Amino acid sequence: MKKLIIIFSLTFMILGVQAQHVTIVNETFSSTLSGWTITSSSSATWSKDTNLYQSTPSSYKGEVPSSSAAGDSIDMISPIFDLSQYPYVFLRFSHICKVSQTDVCQVSIKEARAGAKWQVLPPSCYLGVAKNYSKDKKFSDASYTDWRSDSLWLQPTNRWWKTENFDISSEASYAPIQIKFTIIKGDTVGTEFAAGWFIDNLELLASMNQISPPVVEFISPLIPDTVHYTGPFTINAKVATRTNMPIIQPELEVIYTYGGSTPCVDTSPRYYRIT
Repeated sequence: MKKLIIIFSLTFMILGVQAQHVTIVNETFSSTLSGWTITSSSSATWSKDTNLYQSTPSSYKGEVPSSSAAGDSIDMISPIFDLSQYPYVFLRFSHICKVSQTDVCQVSIKEARAGAKWQVLPPSCYLGVAKNYSKDKKFSDASYTDWRSDSLWLQPTNRWWKTENFDISSEASYAPIQIKFTIIKGDTVGTEFAAGWFIDNLELLASMNQISPPVVEFISPLIPDTVHYTGPFTINAKVATRTNMPIIQPELEVIYTYGGSTPCVDTSPRYYRIT
């Protein structure tokens, strides 16, 4: 039995010349990384993965160190991004973190200056809904129900992608910075056989004004899985700005799978209106 599953993502542009943001980086991990550094204290590494991705044809996957020694780690470190002119900075990326709760998957930033140290992004700048980030400052397969923490060796699918948002203005404004993704081995034997940490669609946005995506709430009736009916579908949503800037007509992106196949993306759906 085939089903059509549709996921909607709304991207909003904010009015005003000074309110428009600058895209400092838009890394889709679709080719060999340029300027990034991979470091490891074990045989584990970060590498291109063509099985799971949100932007075709690939993502980057980090492996859990296989050493029995707790504390072994692997890092994927970005080039230097110059934010010296901007007071507001926003970090966004998509990921699947199929890693044990006893291991550590963290995102850190560091100013590119002598003596600066890496700092894990604090809960105060996190705008997502991953479970326990406010307590542990890390991700694992317990962060989302979809990631099935009850079965460590279960293989992820492309339906598992989640997008995280961080307002890092207090941590990164007016400075050149680097970003680091780290996996640290915990003290539980065998967790290195988990699928790993998959990263895609990394964006770093900067602005002279606050960057804060609007709140989107879909209104019933929502679109159910369907067998015999494939549309057209009516989408109802309430949208509220979280800044003092108004919202204009958004761009609408439709991501869907059919019969469990690879997600398809339609960036120009027809007949939609926001009121």
